[in-house]
Amino acid sequence: MLYEFDRGSTAAEATKNIHAAYGEEAVGSSTCYRWFSKFRSEDTILTDKPRSERPMDFDGEALQALLDTDPRQTTRELAEQLNCHRSTVERHLHAL
Repeated sequence: MLYEFDRGSTAAEATKNIHAAYGEEAVGSSTCYRWFSKFRSEDTILTDKPRSERPMDFDGEALQALLDTDPRQTTRELAEQLNCHRSTVERHLHAL
């Protein structure tokens, strides 16, 4: 995208060119517009900026204990008991 920006392409033209080269799934137009906005504000640093990460407080052992007690519980029931989101339970179940 930075190459397209430096060439003077618009975000729409860049999206079209990237799709032609790499396929429709390569980048969405909203992503191109967002990056072009950053480039126009002279922010050409391409690395991710530091983020504050939420501390990991999921108890995998508690999940396993609940499953050992009743393996037919739904992810929603497990999430309620573990006080977390259902998708967190799903992610940890897939890792087991």
